[in-house]
Amino acid sequence: MSSNCWLKPAILAIQLCQMIIQAVWIDSPPLLQLPHFTEQLALRFQENGVQDIADFMNMEEDLRNQLLQMD
Repeated sequence: MSSNCWLKPAILAIQLCQMIIQAVWIDSPPLLQLPHFTEQLALRFQENGVQDIADFMNMEEDLRNQLLQMD
């Protein structure tokens, strides 16, 4: 694929498939993949250093609950 210059189109096709399956754009925050997350909520987490789902899972429970502001 690389010698025929097909690598870039293949990568773009994979990214497009991921965006369709996950229902988010490539420049959208990854946290939007979680249920009940809005862009405002994702931005609130990004402001506190949480960039992806792994960061969300590894953060302190008290801080996570405080940022979620859910019952």
